[in-house]
Amino acid sequence: MKSTKTTYSFFGHVMIQNVGSLFFDKYIDREQFIRARQRFWKEKAKEYEPDVRSRPENETAIETTFIVFHKGPDALFAVFEEDDDTGYLYVFDAVAQKVLQYLQIYDRAGDLNVTPEDVRVVWSEDGKKCGVLIWNKMRGIIDRVRKEEGRVKLESRDSPGVGDQEWLKGFEYLYS
Repeated sequence: MKSTKTTYSFFGHVMIQNVGSLFFDKYIDREQFIRARQRFWKEKAKEYEPDVRSRPENETAIETTFIVFHKGPDALFAVFEEDDDTGYLYVFDAVAQKVLQYLQIYDRAGDLNVTPEDVRVVWSEDGKKCGVLIWNKMRGIIDRVRKEEGRVKLESRDSPGVGDQEWLKGFEYLYS
């Protein structure tokens, strides 16, 4: 079935879902993803500051500007999120409720004015990599098998996309 783009609005925030079918396994729960992302960043903070104390999960606000996601292999989702300042691409395991990898795509979100309609989250044909296109240019790729990330930092609408053919392997269907 051909992929379509559907827009949903949650509590004043917009979310876009790229759906290939109407089965519920193609969706993620926004709140569960945000909680998993919050746990991920708290763990990262402890790597650098082991004594840091973070607020309990139930006291942490569930906030984001927008989320765009696409179902991948197994229970994995590629998730792009803008959180007022920064745009990130994540690999999220919906069963384990855990962020597995991340890649910062941009900061200075207010200067860029990226909207959910500008973003497309995709998987390579073999499901080993996910990527994010913004303004129809590949901006970042996560290789979940090699545990590597590659990007060209988005600083303006004119910033080039990822051009390395090795990184773009598996995404040829986007350009044919």
